[in-house]
Amino acid sequence: TQTGQVFGSPMYMSPEQLEAAITVDGRTDIWALGVVLFELLAGKPPFQGKSSANIMSSVLRDPAPKLRSIRPDVPAALEEVVARCLEKDREFRYATVIDLAESIAPFCGKGAEDAVNRIYQILAHAADDDLNAVSSAGRSVTEGAAQKGSSSGNLSDRRGSGPRTDSGPASLKGAAHTR
Repeated sequence: TQTGQVFGSPMYMSPEQLEAAITVDGRTDIWALGVVLFELLAGKPPFQGKSSANIMSSVLRDPAPKLRSIRPDVPAALEEVVARCLEKDREFRYATVIDLAESIAPFCGKGAEDAVNRIYQILAHAADDDLNAVSSAGRSVTEGAAQKGSSSGNLSDRRGSGPRTDSGPASLKGAAHTR
């Protein structure tokens, strides 16, 4: 698309995507996941309007509704997870999808731990592929790793490059409450 052109479903677009699509990063996907989570739990999206322009205006202007005002039975901690996804300022959202996965895992059923581990493995594999591409392009692997870790908030900066070894329900609950 051309610079400045809006492209996407307004209901799921982050504020920064609506304001300046050129500045988006992975946290815009965290926003969209937050919209989906809100919609799944509340039965309706957090931002609504009669037209695309109304929805975009609401995303930019209105605070996200409190999930528990619609579904009081939702645990307060889960409401906090969704609210963090829907922070207008992306600096206050989860930095990565793995951070979100760790925070939401305690509310998920059987298999959540395996899903979090799969996300770690996928991200580790992607980081390894990126490092190999940088290395084969004539840069040193160290330079590529430093550059990658400094800009993307990926595994290389905090978690190493392999699958999680600290699995278990206790570690997931601890991770959810330490961020």
